[in-house]
Amino acid sequence: FFFQAEDGIRDFCLSRGLGDVYKRQAQELASIALATAATARDIVGMEPRVAMLSFSTKGSASHEMVDKVVEATRLAKEMAPDLKIDGELQADAALVEKVGAQKAPGSEIAGQANVLVLSLIHICRCRRIERCRSRWSPYP
Repeated sequence: FFFQAEDGIRDFCLSRGLGDVYKRQAQELASIALATAATARDIVGMEPRVAMLSFSTKGSASHEMVDKVVEATRLAKEMAPDLKIDGELQADAALVEKVGAQKAPGSEIAGQANVLVLSLIHICRCRRIERCRSRWSPYP
């Protein structure tokens, strides 16, 4: 999905791993992230800043799905060392500068993400994305 914020500040590309995400491997999530970044660059024309979303930011929660996102981020960085990517990040840390600086200090993606990789279906329903989505219009 591609969206443009009504205020024109940022364009976004959203990707969500489909199917049974609990069976997805970190390698698959890394590949989804790289493919989505390439699509954002090649089709939309934006320089991707990829956030691997989770219900945890930088170790704030412990869960096997968090571990998959952390591993997927590591693999994606290995596969594309020049790509700006970080994770695991909660949506608010990925999208809001002030929150990103507080929750993930030193991250060049936190608060600046324009490509969001959603590895869990319930993340799509988080308040921050819902609020943002209501201000976005789909690309033609």
